[in-house]
Order: sequence, then C-alpha cells, then structure tokens
Amino acid sequence: MSERRYLTLYRIAKDALVAQASSVPSVSAFSGGGRYVTVLRNRLEPEALQAMLCLNSWTVVSEAMVAMMTDDE
Repeated sequence: MSERRYLTLYRIAKDALVAQASSVPSVSAFSGGGRYVTVLRNRLEPEALQAMLCLNSWTVVSEAMVAMMTDDE
C-alpha cells in the first residue's frame, strides 16, 4: 500500500488535508451571502462581502458569549 511506502508524506497529508469540522450547517453558511447581496447591493466587491459576513459572524458569536456569561451569574 502507498501509505506504508510513503509513511512521512502520508502523515503530513493526513494532518494537512483533513476536513475542518463546523458547527454551522452548510446551508446556513452558504445562504448568508443572500442576506447581503440584494438588488440594491449587487455590486459589492468580494472583499467587502467577505468582511460583512465576517463581522456578522463575530457579532453573533459575541452575543452568544455574552448571553452565556450572564446566564452563569
């Protein structure tokens, strides 16, 4: 088998090529852009859209963390 022959390469590839787990359903992750790209904002540059999605994601996580901290008190 190739993995025995190229053991070091196999181990590196196994570490580097693993699929990242996500707690966000893929439908939700991919449909998020539809909330920002509207008829009025259909000319957003990809970088601007990515920044908007990132900021929204951080906001949601921050709100969830605040909610968890206040629940503990």
